[in-house]
Amino acid sequence: MSTSLTHLLGTALPIVQAPLAGVQGSALALAVCQAGGLGSLPAAALSPDALRAELTLMAAQSQGRPWNRSEEHTSELQSHDSIAYAV
Repeated sequence: MSTSLTHLLGTALPIVQAPLAGVQGSALALAVCQAGGLGSLPAAALSPDALRAELTLMAAQSQGRPWNRSEEHTSELQSHDSIAYAV
């Protein structure tokens, strides 16, 4: 299916998964990516170390498909990490 959203996001389907902080990790986001949508990794409820681990997992297992990282996290992580995996 080709729409303006799929073209913009680089996905096969016009689906954007909402990040569910506190109840979701990378598994759901990866499943959405692998199904053709834009998976979203929530950052709000993760410690900086846990977020780094989830980002590493997303980068390794997303098979080059685009994905999103929510931005509502502490400045502690942002001051220590300049790596951005999200689209």
